[in-house]
Amino acid sequence: MTALLAEIEHRLAQKERVAVPEWTRWLIEDSPSLPDLVMGNRCALEPPQHWRRWMPEEDLPYQPSELARGYLGEITRRQLPKRRLEHFLWRQRRDLELLSRRPPQFWTGGVHEGHFTYIDLDAAYWQIYRAATLDLIYDASDGHASAGRVEWLEVDQPWWARNKQARNSVVGICRAHRSLRLINGCVHQQQRRGFFLQPHLWAWIQDTLGAIAAEAVDHGALVVQTDGFILPSDRAREWQDHLSHRWNLTSRVQASGLGIVQGPVCWQVGDRSATGRPARNPIQPQFPPPSVREGLARNREWLLERRR
Repeated sequence: MTALLAEIEHRLAQKERVAVPEWTRWLIEDSPSLPDLVMGNRCALEPPQHWRRWMPEEDLPYQPSELARGYLGEITRRQLPKRRLEHFLWRQRRDLELLSRRPPQFWTGGVHEGHFTYIDLDAAYWQIYRAATLDLIYDASDGHASAGRVEWLEVDQPWWARNKQARNSVVGICRAHRSLRLINGCVHQQQRRGFFLQPHLWAWIQDTLGAIAAEAVDHGALVVQTDGFILPSDRAREWQDHLSHRWNLTSRVQASGLGIVQGPVCWQVGDRSATGRPARNPIQPQFPPPSVREGLARNREWLLERRR
């Protein structure tokens, strides 16, 4: 664990711990999740995913979001003077429409049989956002992102590579802008704007993934799911080289072999499969235009060079 995260852990440990009543412990550990209770869906009595403990090697009692939020707070306090906090809060409330960006999904349609390879980006969000800053400003018209003042500290340490939930919680916290409230038995969705809401960071990450997805389609990809790609095996090596040289991203082959592809969540490649429903109709999202893709690629190269 890095020195910064060790300090955050120590601060969390200093907080007063209150004995948890048995009914609260049951609610946390054994009860169905709130959406299942409200919507009346059947579900197994298992802990919700966000309550599952993590980092078994160190056995810490903290959830990923706790450390991620503590990390964001610490890097902000260390690098942003108090006189600039008001500007930081004001700027993040602009351009909320950027939060409408979604991870790319593509499906060419039909049924395909042959020899395929499934390639996955290693820690995609982490590889992308650690090149920039927390408070970057993104111009979606040309793909240029200008670096801010709040750098990611100690983000290159091996600890981040081992703890997927913590590093992904960073992005989730920067996007969180809605919450559900149970009022008189009805679920209401309310808009909220947390301190770390960063629409520009979210849009920049998603547009980068969208540009990569568009180029994967140009290289013959049948399926794109955020950071995963299914291609004919004779194009796989070429695609990995492209990811490395153009985007400076590392990837790995998750499966390769004879298979059948019937949809983005219904395929069999070698010994790996997804058993969702077949989708005969194609899924063709609107990718960033070529000029924006070029801008994103050049801008990422500049951001990486800046950190060296």
